[in-house]
Amino acid sequence: AGNPAAASPSGAAPGAAGASADGGDGRIPLPFILINSKKETVIDCEMAEDKQEIFFNFSAPFEIHDDNETLKRMRMQYCAQASDIRGMVPEGLVEFTSNWHQLAVNAASAATG
Repeated sequence: AGNPAAASPSGAAPGAAGASADGGDGRIPLPFILINSKKETVIDCEMAEDKQEIFFNFSAPFEIHDDNETLKRMRMQYCAQASDIRGMVPEGLVEFTSNWHQLAVNAASAATG
């Protein structure tokens, strides 16, 4: 098992004291990265004063996984039902996202059928 660390633009790493990985409303803030290393790895983390940058120093090799890769591995890259899209994206993106969702569904069904 690795030693995952996560960083998000919200200013606090999920799992940090007082931070909620889902923002408290069941949503996963995007974008995010996951950093994986051996359990014995020492990770030095430093945040810039303006909280816009986070610096990591690792004592051993590590892997970085972005939100896109992670959500695909969890099979969460698609919305289960098109009707759920309206509650997931800003109003101005509903039409674009709905069209993209339909294209993805069509491509997936063509690949399996």
